[in-house]
Amino acid sequence: MTLYDLDSIKFTRDARTDAQGRFAFRDLTFDDSVPFIVQARTDKNKRNVDIKMDQPAPVNTSGMNTSGFEMTTSANLSTYAQSSKQFYAAQRQHGLGNHVYTLQEVVIREKKELLKSSANLNGAGNADEIISGKTLRDQGCPTISDCLEGRLLGVAFRGGIPYSTRDNRPMQLVVDGAYLEGSYLNTLNYNDVQAIEVLRSINYTAIYGSHGGSGVMIVTTRRGNDDEDEPTPIYGRGITTYYPKGYYKAREFYSPRYDQPKTIKELADLRTTIYWKPDLNSDADGKTYLDYFNAGSKGNYRVVIEGIGANGELGRQVFSYKVH
Repeated sequence: MTLYDLDSIKFTRDARTDAQGRFAFRDLTFDDSVPFIVQARTDKNKRNVDIKMDQPAPVNTSGMNTSGFEMTTSANLSTYAQSSKQFYAAQRQHGLGNHVYTLQEVVIREKKELLKSSANLNGAGNADEIISGKTLRDQGCPTISDCLEGRLLGVAFRGGIPYSTRDNRPMQLVVDGAYLEGSYLNTLNYNDVQAIEVLRSINYTAIYGSHGGSGVMIVTTRRGNDDEDEPTPIYGRGITTYYPKGYYKAREFYSPRYDQPKTIKELADLRTTIYWKPDLNSDADGKTYLDYFNAGSKGNYRVVIEGIGANGELGRQVFSYKVH
């Protein structure tokens, strides 16, 4: 098994399946919504393999502490709206923040974007030739190379591999951003293809460096919602895309210090979240300590404490205190 990160073609991981065909890529750290391609080969280097990804088990939240839950009321919304209005006005007064200014009506007319998910480094649709997936499906060929044979200028197929007729060398195949061998073209199901872009001229291939010396063939697969009148595709054998949930790398939460002369106290007083600390650790007695500045405004402050124990137990506590 091989794992490719579509956002970084240099990132790959290899793994082997066990006797039951199960596999895992371990010790991965990545942000949320990173697209991956998973490829499989047998021990005899065959690609006739079905890949099925396990789905994460749902978290059992029964019995969790639900203290502090409250329904949204008009009174709460009114307080929040007033605070937001004051914060917005203070930001504008000091020339800070991003603000919306009302403009006159603007009418924009645009055609439907054919290649909204294309990984073409020149920009989606900037190619010498473009073949839509619908064209392939209308032909009903046994393989993608059969559908493309004779349709592309300067491209010939040998054993399903695209070759440039200019230098008789294989073209670089790119599937959803992953740089693959040309033989992978026919492992794809043409029902999965949104479009194929062919780059031959130096204007388009130069950006690919040595990879584009003999031309580039870019395949963009469908995402399931590209054509509402067509069914969600089933990926070809030996290759599948995967969009796992990633991890958020926590950054230090900004908490203004009122003892610093550059702090704009008026803005600091109007912030909605006073303090946040994601990595508190308790001692052997289960205790921990922290300190922070309250906002300058008087009123009730709500504190939410959530945590997880060494054995995975979840805990939550909510309480309030008043600033006079």
